[in-house]
Amino acid sequence: MSDHHFISSRYGIISEVKCFTYAFSNQLLRNPEKKQKLISYLNLSKLNLVRSIGKDVFSTYNPMAEPNAQYKLINTKIINPPFEHTTIISEYLNRNFKNQFSATYKQYRNENTFIIDDIKAGDFKLLNCFCYNIELFEDGRFLVHFLPTSRVITDVPLTIELFRKYKSLVSPIKSGLFLNLVDSESSKSRKIFFFGQDNDESIFRNTI
Repeated sequence: MSDHHFISSRYGIISEVKCFTYAFSNQLLRNPEKKQKLISYLNLSKLNLVRSIGKDVFSTYNPMAEPNAQYKLINTKIINPPFEHTTIISEYLNRNFKNQFSATYKQYRNENTFIIDDIKAGDFKLLNCFCYNIELFEDGRFLVHFLPTSRVITDVPLTIELFRKYKSLVSPIKSGLFLNLVDSESSKSRKIFFFGQDNDESIFRNTI
């Protein structure tokens, strides 16, 4: 891979966001344990983009599943800049961009990374990709930063012979080069350095 990285950014403005307000049902309010379970779900779930949670109501930037005996929709309103919850609204924007990119490019795993093309190289396949992130400001201005990147994938089980083969393809001059291995089934990952002080057997033993 080249040492030169080319970053491109695009500028945009989001002028409004729809907010959905829900009231907890009377049945739920009479059951503090169930109410707390719902609140815990709302706090942990990224699906609904929760804006706020109060004693009797909560609001989201993404509509909840309907119908539901635990809550009901009581209000929908438009929120304009300046935005208070830039992190949540950034995720709102991110989903919109992800849906648009997915119409043209194949997404790599569940990342903000999309595959442009691929090159077959023996046991490996090199994926030429781009990734992006969003920077949102309170006044509604946002920047989308794009960065070229790549992924190397293989269906061949990892062995020390395969590890050495891959290592041999990389120049030892790149002393700081590391490999981030991700298991496609478990999604577990581990970062290993090709040219550290450990020998190949030690590196491989600590990786699998």
